[in-house]
Amino acid sequence: MLEAEIVTADGMVRIANACTNPDLFWGIKGGGGGSLGVITRLTLRTRELPEFFGAVAASIKASSDDAYRALIARAVSFYQSNLFNPHWGEQMIFRTDNTLRISMVFQGLTQPEADAVWAPFFNWVRARKEYSFASPVRTLSVPARHFWDAEFFRTHLPGIMVADDRPDASRDHVLWAGDQGQVGWFLHGFNSAWMPASLLGKNRQSALVDAVFAGTRQWEVAFHFNKGLAGAPRTKSPPQKTLRQIRRCWTRSR
Repeated sequence: MLEAEIVTADGMVRIANACTNPDLFWGIKGGGGGSLGVITRLTLRTRELPEFFGAVAASIKASSDDAYRALIARAVSFYQSNLFNPHWGEQMIFRTDNTLRISMVFQGLTQPEADAVWAPFFNWVRARKEYSFASPVRTLSVPARHFWDAEFFRTHLPGIMVADDRPDASRDHVLWAGDQGQVGWFLHGFNSAWMPASLLGKNRQSALVDAVFAGTRQWEVAFHFNKGLAGAPRTKSPPQKTLRQIRRCWTRSR
């Protein structure tokens, strides 16, 4: 987001960007939602989509606590070496019943390329009798422009999306089938924290694994690799409009 027009609680129409009302601009880009005013216009910077979006899903059950800790360690190590890059995001969920649920998405890879990335991890699991697949490995890759296209999924991949079953609902009203458990959720407790990438270093992975395993003795623990920050390259230079904004702000400050 480069700029927003917003009506604040005092009825004033304000422009918020990096120079004008920068605190308000910062707030509406975060978790403020509609609490800071009504946004009436946005200026967005768009980017080209990759050719493909996709997902990899599976559930792996460990037969003992020791095997589960080893599975957590393998998952953390595998993430650091194979998934800690701009292609991968979403979730690994470590459950209290010694089950690892994988729900990862990817961009810019074909299905064979995604399968090749995961092959070492799943081959390691299959080679050990202490693990079983509670749900089989499933890889999906679709043209990125159809990733939120209800008709495309309805025609080519039925069951991935679930339609809104209200009588007057539009055919475009859908949700991901895997998210149905969230409908009607009541969260009586939830903790969230940013994890420093340094925890993935070889000298710190063991402590991270111990903490995750200890957490699963009490609660489900999930890693959300969703923010597009971890493993992504640093921007080498800001876009030209941003440069102009920086120069304009600097000139005004003088």
